Amino acid sequence: MEVEVRAYGQLRDKLDAKETTLDLEDGATVGDAVEALTDAHEGFDADLVRVAMVDGRHVEEADELDEGATLTLSPMHMQE
Repeated sequence: MEVEVRAYGQLRDKLDAKETTLDLEDGATVGDAVEALTDAHEGFDADLVRVAMVDGRHVEEADELDEGATLTLSPMHMQE
């Protein structure tokens, strides 16, 4: 399944882009997506992820992703 990833701050710098697309297995979690980014982008540090949101709602590492979801990652808390 494809998931769009939007990154901010230091995380965006490590991806060399504000957005990227991941191709993940069905049932993949937020943690799986972060691990895939860590594997694919040298210098991307999962420990910098402080906030993860999917389609505008806060999520945890173990939450499953859906096809076409937008995962937003930030190294700091964002204002709502």
